[in-house]
Amino acid sequence: MFKDLFKFSKKRNFLEALGFFIVYFSFDMLLCAIIGITSNILWNVRILEKNFAMEMATLAGFFISLIFCTVMSIAIIIAKRQYKNIYAILSLIITFIVTLSVFDMLGAFLFSMLTMFDDKSAISNDKA
Repeated sequence: MFKDLFKFSKKRNFLEALGFFIVYFSFDMLLCAIIGITSNILWNVRILEKNFAMEMATLAGFFISLIFCTVMSIAIIIAKRQYKNIYAILSLIITFIVTLSVFDMLGAFLFSMLTMFDDKSAISNDKA
């Protein structure tokens, strides 16, 4: 379930994709938590006002999640050489829209499902 987590080109079954989701979603939430803790520290030492610190943490966490999910989707598509596959490109677009509108958890789930696509780089290397 948690094997080869850093190998984006690996074709995963559903359980492996679920493990991939758990690890990368946890990493994304860790990034957002660091932003929240940093803004809380800035508020406690009176560098920022409370409302501004909360808004900054919320917006920064949102943009980090949006960028993270989109970059992960692009990295998986490039690693698998699926950039000519319309379903992979639609998955990237849907991941971006879902992360933009629903926030992070569903977007991370969608990019982890991209790991279930075939690896086209292995096919092209065999022909060469």
